[in-house]
Amino acid sequence: MLSVLTGSFRYLEDELVRRLRARPPLEPACVVVPGGQVAGQLRRALAAAGGVAAARVCNFHALAKTLLEDAGVPVKPVVEEAGEEEIFRAFLREPGSPERYRRLADRPGASAVLATVRDLRAATLTPPLLAEVKEELPEDAQRLAELGKLLELYRDFLFKAGFTTRAAVSAAAAEVAERAPLVRATPTWAVYGFYEFLGEQMDLLHALARAADITVFLPWRDAPAWKYVDRTLNEDLGAAQARKGGVEELPGDAVLVQALKTRPPRARGPGVSKLPSVAFAVRATTFVTRLFDPGTGIKKGDPPVKIVSAAGRADEMWYAVKKARDLHESEGIAWHDIAILARTLDGRLGLAERYFREECVPWATTAARPLFERPLAQAASLAARLFLESAYHADVLEWFASPLVKESAQPEAWGEAARALGIVSGDDWRRLDGARGADLLDGEGEPVVGAATVDAFAEAVAGLRGDLAGAGRSRGWHAAAEAWEGFLASRLDTEADPAAWLAVRAVLRGLSALEGAAAPPGPEAFAGAFARALAAARIPAQPRPADGVAFLDLMAARGRRFRAAILLGLNEKEWPRIPREDPHFPDASRARVAATTGVKLLQKMDAIAEERLLFALAIDAADRVILVHRRVDDEGRKEAPSAYLDEVRRVAPPDKPVTVPRLPVRKYEIWEGRLTPVEKRLHAILTGAKDPDPAVVKARDLELYGRWTEFDVLPEGPAAHLAARSRKGFSPTALETLATCPFKYWATRVAGLRILDPLEAEEDTAAREVGAILHEALAREAEGDPAAIAREIFRERAEKRPPLRWAVWEAARDEGIAALEALVAQDRAELKAGGWTVRARELELPRTDGPDPLPGLHGRVDRIETRDAGGATEFRVTDFKYIAGKRPRYGDAKPATVEGRVLKEAARGLRLQLLVYARLAAAKIGPEAKFAGSSYYFFGPRIDPVRQGLLEDDGAEALAALAPRVWNVASHGHFVIVEDDRVCSWCDARSICRRGHHATRTRALQDPRFREFREARL
Repeated sequence: MLSVLTGSFRYLEDELVRRLRARPPLEPACVVVPGGQVAGQLRRALAAAGGVAAARVCNFHALAKTLLEDAGVPVKPVVEEAGEEEIFRAFLREPGSPERYRRLADRPGASAVLATVRDLRAATLTPPLLAEVKEELPEDAQRLAELGKLLELYRDFLFKAGFTTRAAVSAAAAEVAERAPLVRATPTWAVYGFYEFLGEQMDLLHALARAADITVFLPWRDAPAWKYVDRTLNEDLGAAQARKGGVEELPGDAVLVQALKTRPPRARGPGVSKLPSVAFAVRATTFVTRLFDPGTGIKKGDPPVKIVSAAGRADEMWYAVKKARDLHESEGIAWHDIAILARTLDGRLGLAERYFREECVPWATTAARPLFERPLAQAASLAARLFLESAYHADVLEWFASPLVKESAQPEAWGEAARALGIVSGDDWRRLDGARGADLLDGEGEPVVGAATVDAFAEAVAGLRGDLAGAGRSRGWHAAAEAWEGFLASRLDTEADPAAWLAVRAVLRGLSALEGAAAPPGPEAFAGAFARALAAARIPAQPRPADGVAFLDLMAARGRRFRAAILLGLNEKEWPRIPREDPHFPDASRARVAATTGVKLLQKMDAIAEERLLFALAIDAADRVILVHRRVDDEGRKEAPSAYLDEVRRVAPPDKPVTVPRLPVRKYEIWEGRLTPVEKRLHAILTGAKDPDPAVVKARDLELYGRWTEFDVLPEGPAAHLAARSRKGFSPTALETLATCPFKYWATRVAGLRILDPLEAEEDTAAREVGAILHEALAREAEGDPAAIAREIFRERAEKRPPLRWAVWEAARDEGIAALEALVAQDRAELKAGGWTVRARELELPRTDGPDPLPGLHGRVDRIETRDAGGATEFRVTDFKYIAGKRPRYGDAKPATVEGRVLKEAARGLRLQLLVYARLAAAKIGPEAKFAGSSYYFFGPRIDPVRQGLLEDDGAEALAALAPRVWNVASHGHFVIVEDDRVCSWCDARSICRRGHHATRTRALQDPRFREFREARL
């Protein structure tokens, strides 16, 4: 017979404990629970009540295995316990696997297909049952047929490999349950902690009910928030007539339903403080039964509910831990009666470890941190990526830059070598071997990397690639796992993080256990499996002591009860979660399959109702709750509170809203009067006293966004650099950088930081190098035909540094030479028609006085032209621009419009070449020559050569207006960060810019010294 008791988890637990203690002391009993968390909570409750004997607590799978063992039925290894994902991927690699899914064998999509297979398997849905379903659309019918074929083939594959499944074990146990010795010898049976059952669990449950009296303790209340449990109560357990209170016998399956009456809770455990405990005459969370019921509202006499807003997860976690300490010390609530709950603990465990340690609060959690957070695991994963991606150049440099790699390295210099040789991956590394013993030169013949550095780099790369290849030659799961473990142990400093190394070894041992279970993997397949296993592995947190504040997610908190709970993360997209349909088996198909076959098949969009249930269970688990949401995220972006908060405000009287300030001193002020002695001292220091403690100084700086630090790139004035600049002057490029982004100027020209960008596509690299070669050919035009000179330069460059792909290189070369020939023909005709003579090409112009207060200007001019104009000499400046696009910078705008745009850009610090070159050329030729303009000369394979941007104005006014703003900042050593997406979107210094750092950004926006600079700049 099957009996069902419904009610709140807190009362179901009391009733279960009462019944277990009321039976004869040595009479066997069995309680079936969902998992370890509920089992642990139940054991603690039994121990607190005085303990019981002969009571077995287990889950359905463990019970099924026990029943089969007692009946003498052998149980094969269960695939879910043997790393099924890699076994499933091995199945997909088999020649006979369905073509639709085979391509996913080594892709992330295999996990989603396996999740669908598990859903169907848990529902005990077999391929013959699927064949009975008639889909309306042909594509749906085809997808369902292929899914059924996949189930059938995978079942056969597992059978041949010697595996079984949880569903098969449950089905076999259901067949022997009625005659099993354990069932006959156990008079007391209970099922506790479930709010839904899988199909495989229901079959076993009904088989047990036919052989013994079994009671299901179901968390259900006659309230909208528990609607998700209605199907379990009415359909799965056959209690369609069950409603409020009393006992009712139902016809047919003889199901007994009883709703437990609510009664006041009792305090659990002795208090650990001498302060008087607070007696809750009325639970502050009684409003939970009115949630999501539009017909109800606030009731008179209900206690108010506190809702707190915080700025980011760190402040949210800080508040929760401080509040837990306050509840313990001021109200005497035991640590284990306080809970900090969240929908998910992702991104919070590190913060929890920090704040629980800092506040000296004991805590307990079941959460585990991703192993991938540990640098050692990241290095191991990087090794797998090196193997899979044929030693991609960025990964190789990252490997040698890791402090965990034992061998010494020069990652910055080696990065320059890889860039100079054009190395991307794979066979490109042969160039490094070919470059041994020689310096690497840039396009102008200047040395970039010395021969000794090249040799050291080549030796290190050869050793790394050789060891990786050796590890990849091992065949089979066991041999490959041992080879990879040996490689990592020889290359990495495993003693730096012994716990992480043990976890990495455990991952490899898990893969080794697949020997014989799945087909032997190829080298790439094993490396991919290793990388996936590392990404999925977790390493347990180690709170001390274990019996403290419960820090749990909602699934782990099921069945627990607390006197106070703090619920974190009540924001949209986090609580409730957004459900997503299964792409391989959508809900519409699931509904048709369930209606046709009669099996219980969960639908993904039912998660909306489940989220409401979990929220209600979290509130119902505590006598009172504090709800916390974030008003902004960790980066300062506004976040929307959860709609559940509006629902709470509708049915519960709101308390005075609490806002957790973001700044440290304000945080301490709200806790004044409850501080520990250390906190009181720190608070006194922060509010007036002086102390050399760096932590105190840092807190004051953060509080006030105080003085600029070296990390904000505002050191003392860079005297040596400014002195050199005064002697040499500014080039147009340097002046543009300083005017647009002083930080970038400091990083690249003052600090000399090397910013290594990822290599661009081969087409982009070829276009850039072609432009440099064509400029060199134009500079040497006096020696002969520029096209012939360009061909010779191309030949020399190709011999010195072979291109990555000859086809791309040759196409870019031929297009560039054709564009150069068109430019030369048109240019010579224009020079002849206008009476212009080339005065100088690629002329390096020395320092000349710049507009005050700039110390001077210098630069290299592409070409200066002169002509006779009625006895006077006129000159103009030409700057050649090779572009691979289809139109020049200013399109087809009129000359007057272009000139206005260039001058406007120059006032903002952009496009200064023409203005600076005009000033330099005038100083070189002398005052007797008259300025006749400066212009860009655009040419390329997809445009006709065109002069554009002719400036008849030498730009003296624009430079004079720009000079004070630029120099006043630089001369004081203040290199401010300026936010301008037009510049920041393509800036190559983004990886080191502190624009995204909250304190730096706030200081930059608020500091009055830079307000004038920003306003003029923008």
